[in-house]
Amino acid sequence: MFQKALTIQEHASRLGFDWPDAYGVLDKVIEEAEEIRSALQTEDIEQARKEFGDLLLASANLSRFLSVSPDTALQKATERFEKRFQALQNELNKVNRTVDSCSLIELEAIWQKVKVDFT
Repeated sequence: MFQKALTIQEHASRLGFDWPDAYGVLDKVIEEAEEIRSALQTEDIEQARKEFGDLLLASANLSRFLSVSPDTALQKATERFEKRFQALQNELNKVNRTVDSCSLIELEAIWQKVKVDFT
């Protein structure tokens, strides 16, 4: 589906409907994320879902400006997350702890530590 989003956005760009640079697209990504926040604050889950789709579309468009496939970027990010999460679990295993026995503050501290090893 990302490819279809890119194809449509490339077509619009060829016709002159485009941002002048990546900053405009990034602003749109931020705007869509804020719209999700707003919908969640009013507990409008349907609106949040709609805005999430808009966020994905804007993110796909940003990938075009960064010359990266959104599928490839997501795959690499998922692989990094998987390695980091495994490292986090390994750190907890060393002290006989589990993820569900830790506070978010504890988990974040460990996450920041292991994140350095898997950039």
